[in-house]
Amino acid sequence: MPSLNLRLFQGTDCHLVMLSSLSVIETTLNITLDKASLPTLVSIENIICKINESGFKLVNSKEIDKIAKLVNGYYLVNEKSGWQDQSLNLNVIQISDRDAEIYDEIKKLRTQVMKLARDVAYYESKNDYAQSKQLQDNTLQKIADSVKSKPSWWDTNTGKIVKFVGETTLNAIIDIVVGIPLKTFVDSLLRK
Repeated sequence: MPSLNLRLFQGTDCHLVMLSSLSVIETTLNITLDKASLPTLVSIENIICKINESGFKLVNSKEIDKIAKLVNGYYLVNEKSGWQDQSLNLNVIQISDRDAEIYDEIKKLRTQVMKLARDVAYYESKNDYAQSKQLQDNTLQKIADSVKSKPSWWDTNTGKIVKFVGETTLNAIIDIVVGIPLKTFVDSLLRK
């Protein structure tokens, strides 16, 4: 089974995270005209998730570009059966203890959004747009409940969740799957 070895550099320290490529690269979502980048975005977000689960976050968007280059330039253009082990060097910083609870909330959001992307793709492939819309509405309601329970975390100017989402691919995934950027949705909730 091919692996993806992430070398996470925090200053001079190096942390190795070994992943199965099959566990993080999205191969089940189809590329369509209106969702061309979804497999790339979901793959990138899967990798960022594993980095966060290891206690780190990327230092900036240049690190996301490195992941995107590997995903688009290697994994999505080659058949799975031909994949070889790959390595990627990324610059990270440790998630602080005070931000751990926020990252737990981000993990919940990420799980909801990734499941929604797959479920919507499935139901739309069956032309069941009513079920797809219901799933979108349910996910937006769960996000709205989270925003209402911890509005300071979600504040679009000072909140850490919206800031983090802006530094990942989650915002783009939400926009593609639901049709509204997360920041716009959260702003509308907080202005009520």
